[in-house]
Amino acid sequence: MAGNELPHSIELERSFLGGLLTWPELRDELGIVVSPEDLYNDTHRALYRALLEIPGRPDIESVLAYLGNQGDGLLEKAGGEPYIRELPRFGMGPYTTEQHARQLRELGQRRRFIIALGKAVGQMHKGDVDGALMQARRAIGDVETVRTESLTSGSWADLDGLMHGLQWAWPGYWPKGFLTLLGGQQAAGKSMLALWLCRSFLTGEPWPDGASYQGEPGEILWLEAESSQGLNWMRAVAWGLPRERIRTVFDDPLAGFFLDDPNHRKRLTALAWRHEIRAVILDSLSGAHRRSEKDHEMLELMTFLADLARDTGKPILASHHPRKRTIIDVGEELTLEMFRGSNTITQPSRMVLGIDMPDPGRPGVRRLRVLKTNLGVSGPDLGFTIDDAGLHFCVAPQPAKKETQTDKAKELLLTLLDCGPVAVTEIEQEMKGAGISWRTAVRAKDELNIIARRIQNRWVWALPHKE
Repeated sequence: MAGNELPHSIELERSFLGGLLTWPELRDELGIVVSPEDLYNDTHRALYRALLEIPGRPDIESVLAYLGNQGDGLLEKAGGEPYIRELPRFGMGPYTTEQHARQLRELGQRRRFIIALGKAVGQMHKGDVDGALMQARRAIGDVETVRTESLTSGSWADLDGLMHGLQWAWPGYWPKGFLTLLGGQQAAGKSMLALWLCRSFLTGEPWPDGASYQGEPGEILWLEAESSQGLNWMRAVAWGLPRERIRTVFDDPLAGFFLDDPNHRKRLTALAWRHEIRAVILDSLSGAHRRSEKDHEMLELMTFLADLARDTGKPILASHHPRKRTIIDVGEELTLEMFRGSNTITQPSRMVLGIDMPDPGRPGVRRLRVLKTNLGVSGPDLGFTIDDAGLHFCVAPQPAKKETQTDKAKELLLTLLDCGPVAVTEIEQEMKGAGISWRTAVRAKDELNIIARRIQNRWVWALPHKE
């Protein structure tokens, strides 16, 4: 847009019209928000007028037929058939189309305001002060009227019939209608766990904790973003998964998925709505975009996934890497703060699951646990191991307890007093030599219920059963 042009955006107008042609059910709602005059381009304005006039939910064929039957070159004025057929590829989803509608409305208001003020300035130059002031007040009043009186709003009652109560795919771990994030360092087993969980959707087998799978088995939609098609295929073969039920976004199963590509999002949206699709898995979030994970644009992508889960009622799982190190570190607990782009990534996710290996004494045993839930329900920690046959679930490993000074003092006291009472002066020397304060020693004494007695003019300590 040149510096002296009125505010407008041809890109926004194309995306808005492409969205209406792809999701015609939005037409009636957004027709209240955007008027033809809000569009700057004459071609777009002519096409939008036709969209508003066609009864029902107009698709491309009905739009082209309507424009062709009107005569007076209306089809050409609306851009012609090739251009109209090209528009849907600019659509970016129902939510974004609604956002673009509001932006176009604002641009239209700004243009009308600037034009009205220009007329007021012209009248001022002619010496018509009263006329200029009246024109300016009218311009301001028109903007305020549009911003207030013409606003519409909904209510929560409008959600009746659209929303449903909390439903679970895997109770306590993976909800339907919400975005779930699965985090873990590289080599933690995120992809393998995600694929293993697909067994329940594909075959109806119970979940890893023994909970029954509810509903009919179906298909899952796998979004591959790490070029691991071959590796995952080998796992599916080894585990006996029905590979014909693992769907890809594109006809070419080797094609990668990019969340920041509008055409990829559009195709994902269409496939996720299919009845036979039981769940959507994105592996991984980090590989599916080319944006900064601390950028507000990343929040837009996460919100898209959360909205898609909400609108379709499907469980969506996205794997993600923490920002620290690259290989899983045995003995360290994974926390929510470790996630790359922490707030931007985790904010729209109503469940966040983490994989770590917290017990150095069980280095081959991983732990799956809920790091965040906004749903008031979470399942207990689960342990699992991985071999060529798949995943095997067991008791979850826990981090080794860190020894405190009081723990050291207790251990020393139990050793010193094992053979009987010991003089306090001797105990004090032993504690000092071990770098333990006397206050800590007294605290350990109290916790062990050690008895203090005076024998032959000296104080001694003794264990209750050694007194």
